[in-house]
Amino acid sequence: LVALGDCLGRLSSAWLAAFGDLVRAHTADRPHVFEGIADRADIDTGRRFFVDMLRGGGYAVSCGLMSDLTITDSGVFHAGQQIDVIFTMYTWYEARRHLPAELTAALIELDNAGLVDFIGSPDSALFDNKANLELLSDHRYRSYFTADECAVLDRHVPSTFRLTEDNLDRALADQPDLVCKPSSAYGGKGLLFGGA
Repeated sequence: LVALGDCLGRLSSAWLAAFGDLVRAHTADRPHVFEGIADRADIDTGRRFFVDMLRGGGYAVSCGLMSDLTITDSGVFHAGQQIDVIFTMYTWYEARRHLPAELTAALIELDNAGLVDFIGSPDSALFDNKANLELLSDHRYRSYFTADECAVLDRHVPSTFRLTEDNLDRALADQPDLVCKPSSAYGGKGLLFGGA
């Protein structure tokens, strides 16, 4: 358990540093971060660690639906509190399905004006796509990595492939060992075990 605690501590420090690099300097002593969800039916699937980490890093944090934000020319508010940073982890699919495009556009404009940091906006969908794991695990892409990088990838990235007509035979042959998941979902949504 000590090793796990050390690992989580290092992970938390790395995440906080990366998050801090994304956030502009704000006048508030404790910048207020709003962790927003798109879908009312969404449940907490691990974000508690993220929220606790931010609070431990000195940020004020509130959570809620993106549709509950109040957007003005002078900034963004939630329950009367001005928001300095909006952090989202929803997918582009969820944004299209649950949020008006005008909301996203307004937040991007306010970010460009320096009135709020909008982090995790829909342009991150390309990087959130689990199909990227194929790039890290398929032998066809090995020439893009050093030998040391390949060793790390082999240890930590599961063999991943996108299901296509060309590899359907492979999927059927390996079906009992497969975990199938939509490329842009998270939190166990749409998860299928091949042997089930």
